[in-house]
Amino acid sequence: IATVPLSRNPVLWITVAAASVLPVSFFASSMIAHGADGVRQLAQYFALEQVHQVLVYLPAIVGQALLPLISRRMGRSEARPQRARMLRRMALVAAASALAGLLFGAATITDVGWVVRLLGNPALAASDAWAIRWMALNATLALSLSVAGGALLGAGHLVGAGLLNVVWGVVFVSLTSTLSSYGNVGLQAGRFAASLVLATVAALMLL
Repeated sequence: IATVPLSRNPVLWITVAAASVLPVSFFASSMIAHGADGVRQLAQYFALEQVHQVLVYLPAIVGQALLPLISRRMGRSEARPQRARMLRRMALVAAASALAGLLFGAATITDVGWVVRLLGNPALAASDAWAIRWMALNATLALSLSVAGGALLGAGHLVGAGLLNVVWGVVFVSLTSTLSSYGNVGLQAGRFAASLVLATVAALMLL
């Protein structure tokens, strides 16, 4: 029976990538629950997470739809220059998506009162504006991360994609730990910074 080398085992590295996202988010959220206002901060996190998941849902679907197309194109492009050109294009698309998303996010979250009113959660108040802004800005990077991640997986860079998610988790948890005294706003800022690092490194890997 042929064995698959660890560096080429898709199940292993996709599992590593997946295990570095959702569990890490919940672990980071537990760090903000120990302060005097910890219960409200944790409730605020879960309230905003409802909005965050809705915002990232469509970009995630787009990224999953692109993956088989990228893999098929990579399979047809046997010449190294052709593959390199395609990856560079994907890197540029990811960078443009990130920039457009950040500009759109910055333009649309100047007034976050509508989010507070929409959720109607007692844990959220107008004074929590920056937690909402960091959450929304992180969500705007979802399409860029989906494109870059799909390109890395489609090109067979399983180890790189898996380790990038691990790095994201380490940066996210480290920043949340450092900023835990700020509660949910520190967590949201830490996650956005980690996602920005991930998007930048992923795009550079594709160039």
